Amino acid sequence: MGFYGEGLSMLSSNALTFYSLSDDPDLKNIIYIKGKNNRYLLGTAKGYYYFDITTGKKEQFTDLAGKTGSGDISCYYTDDNGVWFGTKGNGLYFRSNDGIAKLFLRSGNSGEDYIRNINSDGKNLWLSTLSGVIVIDISSRKAIRKLTTVPDENSADRLPHNSIIMTYIRRDGSVLPATEMD
Repeated sequence: MGFYGEGLSMLSSNALTFYSLSDDPDLKNIIYIKGKNNRYLLGTAKGYYYFDITTGKKEQFTDLAGKTGSGDISCYYTDDNGVWFGTKGNGLYFRSNDGIAKLFLRSGNSGEDYIRNINSDGKNLWLSTLSGVIVIDISSRKAIRKLTTVPDENSADRLPHNSIIMTYIRRDGSVLPATEMD
């Protein structure tokens, strides 16, 4: 579990263990955790660590701050091909397993480029933004659908609020957006 910007605490039994990963406050605030075996990716607003739970030590830090321009990283999503990361106003980026980080999508709309959460159904990325939900076809790199408070020409579907916190993809393929409410 994250620990109020001070590092990572883990409750693996009845005992609590606390790990401080850095003296830099920007690098201690964990905003994403994804585990595989005993290795965890811990995302921060500036990049991510790999952390080995068996040794209790960080293995490496990948600095992404220079890759995103002036946008802090707001969210992460990992898959077998690499790490997706959204920014606070500079769009969506992808860092492949070979270490190359590139801009994947930027619309030029500051609300759409402020990405709060990333999810995937395996074929598409579902971006939760300040301006609604954007569905991206991963293979074509194109937005195939945008959901906002205003229905588009292809659907009467609309959101109750544009500011989307996250999307949850159900097993049947339907998607539940979590919105702010007035």
